[in-house]
Amino acid sequence: MTYPAISARRMAYDIDGTEIGYRHGGSYATVTDTANNGIASWLTNQEKQNLNNQNKAQVWALSYAECIVFWLFFPESREITGFSVYANGATIPPEFKIQGSSDSTNGMDDTWENATFTAPTPDTGTDGWRKTEFAVSFSGPVKVLRIGRTGTPGGDASICAYHIYGQKAAGQTPDDIIFCNSSGAEVTALTDWGDVPEGTTQYKTFYLKNVSSKLANGVNIQLNHADFLISTDQATWTSVIDITSLGAGQISAPIYTKLQLGPPLLTLGPKAARTIVTTASWS
Repeated sequence: MTYPAISARRMAYDIDGTEIGYRHGGSYATVTDTANNGIASWLTNQEKQNLNNQNKAQVWALSYAECIVFWLFFPESREITGFSVYANGATIPPEFKIQGSSDSTNGMDDTWENATFTAPTPDTGTDGWRKTEFAVSFSGPVKVLRIGRTGTPGGDASICAYHIYGQKAAGQTPDDIIFCNSSGAEVTALTDWGDVPEGTTQYKTFYLKNVSSKLANGVNIQLNHADFLISTDQATWTSVIDITSLGAGQISAPIYTKLQLGPPLLTLGPKAARTIVTTASWS
């Protein structure tokens, strides 16, 4: 099927240094009242992965008009452009807020802005996370994101995942490796493979660029999905590539990605694979 186009990459907030807190409100509690009581608990690394997953690995239940609020403290300011809700039930919540702050330190202080968005009806299918993306806009970058949602008496508005789309605000990470094309222009949109037939193999190419003024040492590239492999020569395919160093402003050699689908019958649905790049040191 055709899915909505996504104009930004999905944030890897479960592994990028983001800290996430949450609080459950009581029956008929509003998002504002729940948020004003502050963070009650912090997510573990596994819970972060579950919240950013594309399956129902964990359900944050909302029953009988309860409320749940999540706080995401990013390591730098970010532009938020899109969102997706993966729900356990198709009930539309009475109240759903996405709020951002550029200066909050504890999730309650300083200035908060309500995002502008129109959320679709939740979808409970295995591809529900891919069908329900919607645009989100703030007046500028935010450092803290607050997501609040109420339940519905007699309905299931439980949350399985929140996906957030966007990028770091300009100038936030001087020492950084970006994904780019052969000319060095950053790739900011999601790489979508489209509707891939079973029993076929498809290929794409990307590059890395060191946008720092320093030398990047020990650049490591990893894939996190078994259906995808990467290569530097299109002969040896693997899930991990190491680059000894990448000079200031340097663009890497081409890195090839292969998506290989087995023959029918497969469980169909969109796949979400991440290319994770880390740098050992800068000098």
